[in-house]
Formats: sequence, C-alpha cells, structure tokens
Amino acid sequence: VEFVGEYKKNFSNLFSLRIAEVTSRANPLYLAERNQSVNFAKAVQTKYSNAIVWYEFPFIENSRNNHLDAMVYIPSSQDLDQPLVLLIESKNLRTLTKKIPELADDVHRIDSINDATNGLRNQLDALFPAEKSIKYYGVILCDVQKAKKSHKNIAVNWMSGAPNYDE
Repeated sequence: VEFVGEYKKNFSNLFSLRIAEVTSRANPLYLAERNQSVNFAKAVQTKYSNAIVWYEFPFIENSRNNHLDAMVYIPSSQDLDQPLVLLIESKNLRTLTKKIPELADDVHRIDSINDATNGLRNQLDALFPAEKSIKYYGVILCDVQKAKKSHKNIAVNWMSGAPNYDE
C-alpha cells in the first residue's frame, strides 16, 4: 500500500497541467480508464522496481474472450516474503447506468479468483505454474472527477462498506 501515495502524486502532477481549464463544459474532464491503470502500475513500479505489468491481460471466461485492465506481478524479495499479483480494473463513472453493472461484474470476477472454474484463475495458474504461494489482490480504480452527487455517493458508500446503487 506504500505505492498509493505515489499514485496520488502522479495524479497531482497530471492535474497541475491545468487540464480542467482546457476541457470543454460539454465534454467535462474525466480520466480514461487506461490513465488510471497506467498511473497505478507506474506507482507500484516506483516502490517495486522488479514488478512486471501486463495491460489488457487476456483470459477466457464463459467461452468469451475477456481481459483485465492490468495485471501486476511483484516477485518475492527482501520486502515481500511471497509474490503478489494485483488484478486491476479501472472505471470512469460518468455513465452510471452502464458502468455500475460493469463494475459489479469486475468485482465479482476478481472476488471469485479462488474458484477452480474461474477462467481468470486458470490463465494465471498457467502463467505462474511454479508459484504456489502467490497472493492475489483485486484493485478497483474509479474516477469520479467532475461527477454529479450521485456518482460521488457511490464512491463514498463503497469506501464505507455500504454500497448503495439505487441513488
């Protein structure tokens, strides 16, 4: 979690470019999902220089091609007694009716990583056959910049552990 401060710094630097001032009101500022994933992975690599990042990590789920926005592998080291894999999904919550169901699907997919029938888990097992002690963590990144109150309420409720999607 030490890299979260670095992630915040990356976005502070981005916003110092005065992006909000050059973004039209008709198309308000939002951070593309790719920006969220890349800046988070960059922050992880600042702390763990040996971390390996794979964007658009592919896997098969229910006979369909699917992907994670990013997968970060952090090998064991003097700082880590076992390897870590961060499963990253990013969302921009500008369209709640579309993005909330997608977000719920992402959370369910990552949360079911220990299910032997999970396509994502099967792909990861194939990628790391010799690693039996990997710890998997889900990371959900959401942008609510310039969002309406209902967007921000979802983020606040989510962080408090009481999601309410009816707002």
